[in-house]
Amino acid sequence: MKKPSGKVTIKNITLVKQPSKKRVLHLMSTNDHEGLDTANFGYLFGFLDINAGQTYNTALLDIINEGMARYYASDLDFDTAFDDMINFLNRRINQSIPYKLSKESCNVIIGVLKDRQILFCAGGDVHAYLFYSKGTKKIYPDESAPLDVSNKLFSYSLNGEILKNQFLYFCNTDFNSVINPYQMGTAAVSIGVEKIIDTINDNLLERKDESFYSALFLFSNLEEEQKESSSESLEKLFKTEQETLEHLSPSILNIIKKRGKEKTTFMIVLNYIFAFSKQILKFFKKIILFLAFIFFNGFFIVTNVRGKRRERQLMMNNHIKSIWLKITDYYNALTGISKAALISLFCILLLLSGAVSYNLHLQKIKELKVSYKQKIDMANALYDQANADVLYQEKNIAVKKLKSALTNLDEVPIEIHDTEFNTLYLGIKKRLYEIQNISEIGSPVLIADFSLEENVNILPPLYLVGGRVGIQSESQLISIDVSNQDIKRTNFVVSGLQNSYYYDYGKKDLYALQNPKIIQKVNLSSFSSELEEIALHGNETINKFSVYNDRLYALTDSQKYFSIWKHNPSLDGFGKPALWATANIVDGANVLSMAIDGNVYVLLSNNDVLKFYRGNKAEWSYDVESIENGVSYKIITTSDELSNIYLLGNDRVSIISKGGDFLGHYLLPTLNNNMQSIAINETTKTIYLLDGEKIYAFSYQP
Repeated sequence: MKKPSGKVTIKNITLVKQPSKKRVLHLMSTNDHEGLDTANFGYLFGFLDINAGQTYNTALLDIINEGMARYYASDLDFDTAFDDMINFLNRRINQSIPYKLSKESCNVIIGVLKDRQILFCAGGDVHAYLFYSKGTKKIYPDESAPLDVSNKLFSYSLNGEILKNQFLYFCNTDFNSVINPYQMGTAAVSIGVEKIIDTINDNLLERKDESFYSALFLFSNLEEEQKESSSESLEKLFKTEQETLEHLSPSILNIIKKRGKEKTTFMIVLNYIFAFSKQILKFFKKIILFLAFIFFNGFFIVTNVRGKRRERQLMMNNHIKSIWLKITDYYNALTGISKAALISLFCILLLLSGAVSYNLHLQKIKELKVSYKQKIDMANALYDQANADVLYQEKNIAVKKLKSALTNLDEVPIEIHDTEFNTLYLGIKKRLYEIQNISEIGSPVLIADFSLEENVNILPPLYLVGGRVGIQSESQLISIDVSNQDIKRTNFVVSGLQNSYYYDYGKKDLYALQNPKIIQKVNLSSFSSELEEIALHGNETINKFSVYNDRLYALTDSQKYFSIWKHNPSLDGFGKPALWATANIVDGANVLSMAIDGNVYVLLSNNDVLKFYRGNKAEWSYDVESIENGVSYKIITTSDELSNIYLLGNDRVSIISKGGDFLGHYLLPTLNNNMQSIAINETTKTIYLLDGEKIYAFSYQP
């Protein structure tokens, strides 16, 4: 199979050395795309290496063909349609083929290539590699971050683009056992991808074995790359992470090398510098002369234009005044009946003009409705499909369709927002909120306002002690009775809250990092305080910390990873640390918050939450992809005493079960997006928020 899509070529190696009824090797070829909408949906590619017996092999091939037909018949975007197809295939395969047999005997690669964009999924014992100028990277399976595919045959593995000097390579186990992918990548760079594919194919044909070889290659079409216009932007040309010097043309490199080999005396260098400086001075001289010419000519032009404009204005005013005087003289000369007739004629003309204008407006509205009818109909269809998906428990797909429907409706001009349109829009939005358990808290209750007090700086955290809401300033502990809003103040200094802090819900202890080696521990019930020393490791810097069973878990954050050090209690505070856990951080992300309930939860700036149990990263996640764009969480809160996990964001509070399921989102549009701390009373189902220097409360029902 060889089919270019945009500037990407797909080529394969498929060899069956000893045919078998039990085992089948099937390739998705270009014949599968005849008569299909490849312009909008691209080309499906992949192969199947299945060893499940003749009956199940046939059933699996039929399911794959049914999924392909579903993909090309979809009215969604190609990536959403691909997502829908994969969910369909997983569902049908689980219904038709025994689970154990499908996991052990089905080795499948299936993907879609549209222009340069590629999505692919993989299942079973298959391999995928990405070759680029700096080396070779294995992208499936990724042993460093194994995927949880316990209940699915397919798992998402990659989405992105095929760029210049890159190619993707998929293969089954038989092929991978005889071909070294890293040596093949090096050879492909030197002699070309197509030549190395032909060479490998010839060598495999000569091998005397009974293996089933299958491999698939996707790579840039170099001939088309050379035809690209030289006016393309640098951003497109230098899209890879190569250094700029690697993109210099061979002619420039040769000139540089040639100059380096010629005479290198001081005079030659000086001549070059002098000639270059002379050209620069000439260039600046031309620029200065040009700017001077523009300035002086512009000054005279502007001055002349202003004078003529004023003269024309005076002439126009005199002309208008003359016309007005003639009209008034004519009107005054008319009789009473003539004046009445003239006024009536004027009113009739005014009414006719208004009627014509209104008719034109209605015609414009009608034309707009016709223009945007397709988008409104598409939104209506997506709304109906989403409701059907909810019935089949496909909530993620339903959410995507509802968001796509709202996007279509947002493009409709406000002039044609009639009752039917508003009903549809509000219905879609309400349905989306119902599926995602989103509630809007329009008026949270104001518990306390310290913004009018001078020289009072309110500091987090917010906490609950004995039925009262607690907060602190730089010199006082403040508690508020929620029922009557009575405020009590106790002179007490807690130092180090600006650095880092932790509140123990069970023991009512507040910990503040006074300095890198001292933590102040305050019991908020008895107002007692003590200083506890920390024995730090040489590489340990405390950025965040939590305390559990009198043990300190201190997090050290760096650019690429973070470490958690465990300190057991000692006579002076917390003893020597042991490295308890470590994890990598994706580029551009950093640690924002941590919480502990026996497990340790770490919140990253990209909204990911990592869970650790006994020093190991646990297989735990929540549906971060369902969160709307622009939502950014900054604090995570949980404990032994809390049954759920609470995320405080820039405009909302989200509740997650400890199993990772969203229980609700509570939007707070009236607050100032300055929420700094959260306290939860799960008995009364009340959440308290510190927003700037004000404390609010609202009830919730997860």
